[in-house]
Amino acid sequence: MIGLEPQFASPDWTELKWRDATVALHGGGAEEERESGLGFEVDHLDAALTEVEAAGGRIGKERSQAGTYLVAIVDTEGNSLTLRQQIHRRTGPKPTRV
Repeated sequence: MIGLEPQFASPDWTELKWRDATVALHGGGAEEERESGLGFEVDHLDAALTEVEAAGGRIGKERSQAGTYLVAIVDTEGNSLTLRQQIHRRTGPKPTRV
């Protein structure tokens, strides 16, 4: 999803790899939503949101602000993240969900 490759998954945490970085998501839970403070910039917001939903995630608040489209997502473990697409980097039409 969004370029992150799962490296490890357990009931307690998941590790995702991107280039030389590892992002570990801890806690959460299907019934307890938790803000992670993480945000990721994507080139194609609609495609990323489709991937999130296909993987079982939920789409949250959507807004545009300061030259970007921002969408909160919640993964299957209850971790809330933000996806961002810069407006000036858009190559196609405006994302349909924002």
